[in-house]
This record gives sequence, C-alpha cells and structure tokens, in this order.
Amino acid sequence: MIWHGPWVETRPDRFFEGTWDGSFSEGRFDDAVSFAGSGGVVKPRSVTFACPTNMCERLYSVRTDGELFISNSIVFLFEQSHDAPEPSYPHYVRDIVSIHRDGLTRSDRSWIPTRQGRRLFLHGCVNLAVSPELTITCAAKAQPIAPASYGDYVALLERTLDRILRNAADPARLKVYRPVVTVSRGYDSPAVAVLLARLGCSEAVTLLRTSGLQTEDDSGKAIGERLGFHVTEYERLGYLRLPGMPEAEFCASDYGSNVPLAVMEQQLVGTVLFTGRHGDVVWSTDRGRFLPMRRVPHAISTYGGSQLEFRLRVGFVHFPVPYILSLETLPLYRISTSDEMLRWSVGGDYDRPIPRRILEEAGIPRGWFAKDKLATIADNPFKRFDAKRASHRELRAFAESVQPAAQKPFLNVMHRVHRGDAFMTRWAERIARALGADLRLYAHIHERHRIEPTFAAFSFQWGIEKIRRRYAAASSEPQ
Repeated sequence: MIWHGPWVETRPDRFFEGTWDGSFSEGRFDDAVSFAGSGGVVKPRSVTFACPTNMCERLYSVRTDGELFISNSIVFLFEQSHDAPEPSYPHYVRDIVSIHRDGLTRSDRSWIPTRQGRRLFLHGCVNLAVSPELTITCAAKAQPIAPASYGDYVALLERTLDRILRNAADPARLKVYRPVVTVSRGYDSPAVAVLLARLGCSEAVTLLRTSGLQTEDDSGKAIGERLGFHVTEYERLGYLRLPGMPEAEFCASDYGSNVPLAVMEQQLVGTVLFTGRHGDVVWSTDRGRFLPMRRVPHAISTYGGSQLEFRLRVGFVHFPVPYILSLETLPLYRISTSDEMLRWSVGGDYDRPIPRRILEEAGIPRGWFAKDKLATIADNPFKRFDAKRASHRELRAFAESVQPAAQKPFLNVMHRVHRGDAFMTRWAERIARALGADLRLYAHIHERHRIEPTFAAFSFQWGIEKIRRRYAAASSEPQ
C-alpha cells in the first residue's frame, strides 16, 4: 500500500517526487548519479526504495508486527505505525546528529528508539531493496567519474545541473519545477549561483542580518544582481513574526536550524532550491575534512535535514550542489591544493580555492565575498529561552512534564548502549570487566556525573507531536 501527497508522480511500476540527472520519461531515478527527492520501483521479486544522493534527507523505516513501513517523512512514519518518540528520552537530537556525522559507516546502527520499543532506522544515500519477506538489502548509489582537474570538475557540475533543470521542467510532468538559488556573501552558495546563472536561471533568495546578532550583513543581493538574478531578501529572524509556531515543523531532525526558511514559503512553492550545503567539506583545503563514506565529524546539525517536513508540505525540492561529487572526495582535495589553484588560495581556516575561482572568473570582485565565515541559518532557535514566544513556553512546559522520567539515568544509558553507541559501549564494558560488575554500576556512575537535559533537548518529541496532526487528519485510504 502507498500513501502519497499531491507532489508525488505515479506510474504502473513506480512512484517518485523530485528531480534527477537523467531523462524524465525513462523514470530511472533509482539509477541516477544525482537525485533530489525519493521514490520507489516495483520489480519482479522486490521493491526498491531510492534515497536522495545527498545526506541532507533520508528515508525512514520501522517494523511492526508483520509489517514494514518506509517513508520520506519521519513524522508520517510515526503516525502510520501508531508509534511515537519516547517522550522522556533526551538524546534524540544528539543521536540523529551523530548518525549524520557517521555518514555511511554504520547503517546497521543508524536507528533511534521509539515509544513502543522498536527501532526506527534512518537510511541515507542508498537504495533499499525490500523482498517479499520484508527483508531490506542496501545497495550503494552510482557514482560519477572522478575529475582530474578544475576544468573537469566544473564541467561535471554544469553538465549535472543542466540535466537536473531539464528533468525538473519536463512538460510531461504533472507539476514542473522552476529553479531558485540561495546566495550569500560566503563561498558556497555564490559559486552555485554562478553555475546556475550560466544555465539561464534568474531567481535567487538571500537572508538579511537581524540587527544585533552578527557583525556583518550576509545578504548576497549585490552578488546575485551582478550575476543577473532577481534577488529577494528575507530577514533571518522574520519567522518570529509568522503566526503559529513555525519552529515545530523544523524540529524533526535537529533543533530546527533551518527555520529561517519559513519566511520564504510562498516563493518556494513548486521550485528546486539549489544550495551550497556541504561545500564546507568538499571545497575545503583542510585534509581532515576529507573522510571516506561521507563522514562529517565536525557537523553540529543535520544542516539541510531540518527543512524536510517544511519542504514536503510546501512542495519544493532541495538540491545541495556540492553533493554532486561527495562520496569519493579526495580528487577534489587534490584539485584544491594543486599548483593550478594556487592563485585562488588565500590560506587560513577559511580557504576554498574552487568556489573562489568560480566566482572571480565570473567577475565577482574578491572583496565582495568570503571575507569572514558568516552564519546562513540559525544555530538553535531555542538556545535562549524567550518567555514572549509561545513556542518556547510550550516546549518548556512539555520538557518539564517529561523530565522527571528523563532523569532516570539507567534508561538513558541503556538506550545508548543498546543502540550500539561505540564509545558508550566500550566504556561500560571496561568498567564491568575491571570491577566484575554489570551495567547497573554504569547507571550509578552516570547518576553521579549526569548533566541535566535542557528544555531544548525535547524539541524533537515536541515538534513531531505538533505536526503529526496534519497526517492524522489525512485520508486513511492509500493511493
């Protein structure tokens, strides 16, 4: 059975939402090298579910008694499986960010606990083949040929983006998508904007500084207009003036770091939003960032992941361009540090020769961008409690209602040990071996050194509870 919304296209043997670097009429999104969205293909002895080829979004699965549920929405998955997050478990955000950091290295342990004692798995950048017996086999995504030079790499980016645009605008679609690009004064999104300007795109969005929160305005309007874009500026904290509690929709992944996008809702309907997410990894000159299997140990959030529920409701596709080549990234490090790129290397911690060359060769003056690292999204909208915000008051009330249970250290520890947290498991085993005790001693030690969870630690449960009502109100009949 398949439940889907109005932006999902269906065929006799497949269903999908999004766009990919191939022929739309052939519908082979599952074989695509670059795919933004999700879908499924019915085959003779299996059904293949395709994740996007970036790590900003995932597919989710959970098993119940004799059933397997798979969805691109974690909230919808909870609703359809009649389950929920454990209200008192304060580590969901930490666990999900940890899964994001580990990339493709721990697919068997990429899960979070549910209230019913199940394991809800997070699948990233793979195809899931489901057999008639409901077993899941993961298959790696196709990869492009690694470029040997800067020219080869830029050609790969432009070729891929051209195919993505053609697919998104194919008249055979039930609903076509138009391109919109984000542009700031950093490195990544302005470089993406240059590539899309060459392909005829003309619509861009940018975020304005909110007075008092940062020392320099990150608006990329001047850069966008220099490239020929019509640029719409939005205030970074404009979501604070929106009705309701927009933060809730962005909390089903991390603390809701992408909530500033809420003010762009009307403009984003029916678009492919091109961003520079992950450029800080693949365009860096820091050798320590180039790790195998898409590991990103420096990540402090899931980056674009927190906008998933928002985009599914609004009806747009997120395409983070640096993920076009991100599984085998060492070739990009070699290009960035090669002799041909020395002219565009400025040294220091904020040095990205590839996007700098893209921008400067497009006529953007060196002083217009990437002078300092500026934030383009919120860090944590709940970092400081604001008694004037209804969302903050409600989240704090929710946290206070569940915290007495959350302060049971044995439960918190065992969640982490049972889910396969390598560090926690090694520590517990060493203590047990050294002292001849069992894991109850571990709970006792954790009790003495416990750090009380803040109210923001429960934003995941709160956000899901707030927005699952939209799915509960939907038709119960599959389409």
